[in-house]
Order: sequence, then C-alpha cells, then structure tokens
Amino acid sequence: MNKKIKKILAIGVPILLFTALIISSFWGFGQKALADTYRESTRASYKRAFIELSENLDEMEATLSKLTVAGSKYQTALLLDDIWRLSGASVTVMAQIPSSHIDTYELNSFVVRCGDYARELMKSVISGKMPSERDVEQLAQLHNVCIKLRDDVSAKIASESIPSEPITNEEYFTASQAPKDNDSELKFPTLIYDGAFSESNERAEARGLTGSDVSADEALQKALEYAQGATLSLAGESNGSIPAYDFSGTTSAGMDIDVSVTKTGGKLLWLMSSSSGGESQRPDEDGAAKLRDAGLEYLSAHGYGSMTSTYAQYYAGCVLINYAAMQDDVILYSDLVKLWIDIDTGEIIGVDARNYLFSHIVRDLPEPEISEGEAREMVSKNLSVESIKLAYIPLTIQTERLCYEFKGKCGEQSYIIYIDAVSGEECKIFKIIDSDQGQLVI
Repeated sequence: MNKKIKKILAIGVPILLFTALIISSFWGFGQKALADTYRESTRASYKRAFIELSENLDEMEATLSKLTVAGSKYQTALLLDDIWRLSGASVTVMAQIPSSHIDTYELNSFVVRCGDYARELMKSVISGKMPSERDVEQLAQLHNVCIKLRDDVSAKIASESIPSEPITNEEYFTASQAPKDNDSELKFPTLIYDGAFSESNERAEARGLTGSDVSADEALQKALEYAQGATLSLAGESNGSIPAYDFSGTTSAGMDIDVSVTKTGGKLLWLMSSSSGGESQRPDEDGAAKLRDAGLEYLSAHGYGSMTSTYAQYYAGCVLINYAAMQDDVILYSDLVKLWIDIDTGEIIGVDARNYLFSHIVRDLPEPEISEGEAREMVSKNLSVESIKLAYIPLTIQTERLCYEFKGKCGEQSYIIYIDAVSGEECKIFKIIDSDQGQLVI
C-alpha cells in the first residue's frame, strides 16, 4: 500500500506542480495584459486632457487678441465672458493631469487669474464702463503669457512627450508643492475655419432649391454636365436635409469622382475628385488670381449669378476657395460655394454648394442708416483699416444683418470687424491667421 501511495505521489505531485505553474503563468500574463491596458488607458486619458487644454488655451489666446480691437460694450462683454468660461474649462481639464506631468501651478495661476480678472471686467462693462487704459495693458500682458503657455503645451503634444505612467502618492505630494515666486520665469499682471461664415448654415428648408423634381436619368445628365468628360453611374440616393442622387465613376484623366445632384431642380450639391498631385505650394499673386478666375468662370458657366472670391487655403496640390454671392455690391456671406481647384492644371476638382442651396434667395436689403465714415468712428482706434465693404452676414441661422466690413491690422495681426450699417452696433470680430497654406479666420 505504501508503495502505491509513493508511486501516486511520485507521479501526481509533479503533475500538480506543473499545473500550478501553468495556472500561475496564465495569471501572470493576464495581470501583465491588465497592467498594459491600464497603462494605455492612462496615457490616452492624459493625451486627451493635454489636447483639450491646448485647444482651450488656443481659443483663449484668440479671444484675448480680439479684445485689443473690440470697440463696443456688447462685444467686449461677450469676449470677457468667453475668457471666464475657458478659464473654468481649463482648470477642470488640468485636474485630470498629474502635477508631475505639467507645471500645473503656473498654468493654474494663469487661468484662474485670467478668469477672475475677465469676470470683474465683464461686470464693469455690463454696468456701462469700458476697460481703462491700464486694463487694456494688463489684458495685453495676459495675452503674451497665454501665447507662451499655449506654445509650451502644444510643443509637448507635438513631441509626444506626454508621460504614460501614473504617479505614486509620494511623487504627487512632492511635485504638487507650489514654487516660490522667484522660481517662475513668467511674470503675471498684478491686478489677459475655413474663412468667416464658411460653416454650413442648414435651415429647416433649402431656400435656394427651385424647380420640379428630376428623375435619376435626368440627374445623371446634369451630373455629366457638372463633371465634363467623366464616366458616371448611379451609386445610390441620399435622403438627408437635401435629397439627392449620388453618382460615382472616373474622370477623363482616370481619377475617381463622386457627384451628388439634388432631386429638386437637378442642382449640383457635391462633387469631389483628386488633384493631379502637382504643385503643392502657395502660388504667387498672379497664379492665385488665375485660380480665382478659373473658379468664377466655372460658376458662371453653371448658372450661378454674380459671385466673388473670399478666402483661400492651399494644400495637397489644390486650393480651396470660398465664393460668396453678390447683390447690389453687397457680399452675401451665407450664400457660399466652396470650390477645390487643382493648382497645377486649374481644373475644378471639388464643389460644395450646400450653403448656397440652403440660403440663396434675393434679399430685401435695408438701406444703411449710418455712413461709412460714421461706422469708421465706431471701430477701435487700435485697428489700422485697410479696406471697407458692405456685407450681409449671418448672426444666427435665421438672422442676417447688413454691416460695414472693416479689414485691417493691429500691429502685425490682421482682423475683420463688422459694424451694423443700421444700428451702428459692433456685431462680429474675426482674427485672421496668415500662413503658407492661406488664411484661417477665427
């Protein structure tokens, strides 16, 4: 009997030990996988927080910049309110980032002071008092600090130097000690889309759509007119805000192309192909003018009335130009058509007519009740005006106003300010970002 027991133990114990080893190995692998998942989740969480913080600081910088050219109590109050909102949002985001991963003391000092200061100034503006010269100087200082902090956070994201490891309690309490005043290099004030109106203004109905319904075959003929030389076939139907027939095929150059034609009226809704892959840099002024003219010729040939080019962006061998409708020498910014034009060939390779189809009707434009000169007096003295035009701009989906459009500079920075031509109210302020890729308006 003892021999049998010994034999069983001799065989069974190694099996049990081997089984335990296998189980422990699987458990170990499982724990490692769990740890890796946690580490990646932590890193992703930190990265999201960094990106959101960077976006908040970027928006805060633009808003502080706009304050330098704000000339009305209404716009000043709105901008100050935005800064106060962004301050609170930034503090909330920073609570998600361990203080060893970023100098949260410096950032907190900035965003809290900036938000509190903006809040106090806003109360003063609401009561009827504009910021004093000292306030303007302090806002300018805050703006400079915001640029520095924004660039620091952006550089950390660009270099992907976002730590992936969570920190220990000891590290947290060591890192979270606030530095002394002389430890900080920044000096705080002692108490700071495509082009304008380029986003789709989708109304309850497309006001620019007229005519009777067309069949798929009729829409195909229209699509072939819009994409001359292309071979197309029906790919399906879209039944969104603007019902359309969708076609796909190839251009005469062998490029893929997609075209959408509205079921009502057979209007071009969307067209997109590819560039030739040629010139990708921004052309000189003569080259840019030829591209703008090519877009105007295309629009004229396809039934669009008076149009004017507004903003342009250059990338991937093509230029995206926004064209706005004109009525009585007034720019109708809601009635936009976006054209993508191949820089190398000058061919139209993309069209987005949604804004135009949603908005375009003949407007009952009011007569200006203040003169251009009177409107100029309402613009901030800090703006060196370079051009003035009349424009009909959207304030909401349902509301538009006739305004004087003032383009100019404050120092090296460009801005656009809109003054209501009837009431004299300062309606909108945009900051223009110039780059090799064109102009961005924020």
